[in-house]
Amino acid sequence: MVFGLGGPSVPAGAKPFSAQEVARERKFALSSASLKAERARYVEVAIKQCGAPSAMRLLYPGQKR
Repeated sequence: MVFGLGGPSVPAGAKPFSAQEVARERKFALSSASLKAERARYVEVAIKQCGAPSAMRLLYPGQKR
């Protein structure tokens, strides 16, 4: 999708995932609980490193803060 819809916003040098990379990652599919935790982790990174508003945490109520 990035390459089909991203147009000029795709970072220089970005490459699509290979079939082997996709197959490897599919072996480690996220459960509902781990997906929620991973999303919450990305929100914290966005807040701390990118200056995103702390209100983003409200998108994931019940997650450890």
